[in-house]
Amino acid sequence: MRRMPNERQRLLTVTILDGGLCGLAAVAFHKCIGWAEILFIDRANSAPGHSWIAWTILSPAIGGLVVGIGFELFCTCRSWQRHSPG
Repeated sequence: MRRMPNERQRLLTVTILDGGLCGLAAVAFHKCIGWAEILFIDRANSAPGHSWIAWTILSPAIGGLVVGIGFELFCTCRSWQRHSPG
């Protein structure tokens, strides 16, 4: 007859799996930031003439605007809505 794992063993297993998944999510997030930098910032820096200056400033600003709009539309946490202006 096989012995069932006790509560501590199950908790350890869940903790190890959770840590592994969080680590993979952190690596994926880091890779996505690098990909976005290559896609937007590096492309803006290599723009012809003096337009690279405007594109280097506008790229993060547009990204922040997109994230802010997405946060306002999709975030349902109450603490953010309580501190939101207006």
